[in-house]
Amino acid sequence: MFCLRCGAKLKRKASNMQQCLSCGFEFYDNPKASVQVVLENDKGEILFLRRASDPHRGMLNTPGGFVEVGETLEEAACREVKEETGLRLKSESLHYIGSYIDQYLYKGTNYSILSSAFFARIGKSKIKISKESMEFLFYPKNKLPFKDVPIKSDVRGVKDYLKKFDKKGK
Repeated sequence: MFCLRCGAKLKRKASNMQQCLSCGFEFYDNPKASVQVVLENDKGEILFLRRASDPHRGMLNTPGGFVEVGETLEEAACREVKEETGLRLKSESLHYIGSYIDQYLYKGTNYSILSSAFFARIGKSKIKISKESMEFLFYPKNKLPFKDVPIKSDVRGVKDYLKKFDKKGK
């Protein structure tokens, strides 16, 4: 890696810090903030999207993505849901599930991520997927496709949703 300030080579000084050999600038390699949203329809089914591109083309995930500069986690969750499904959520409709440390391999670089998971109920809303997905699929809670979900934080978020919030028909 090279220094963001002067372009010289960096040397690792700690597990999450590199220092410039020329100007002394310290670069901290902190996790990237991301969000995922577990969406439940009026039948109690969970929405998954089939990825149209790499990483993990053809595999499944819940709607989500990286938090942009200036966004709160809730704003990022609502934006990602709108971009990926066409659905407009309000921040107050989101319920926090938990946060998860994960890795995200993209174009040969493995990024450390801190993913915050939320859930929302979407009723009978009409889904309009983006070019990021090939298709959308709803799964009943007793047949969730975890073996086809390569992003561990997505799996953990859905499982924690089931533990914390699912009323199992009550």
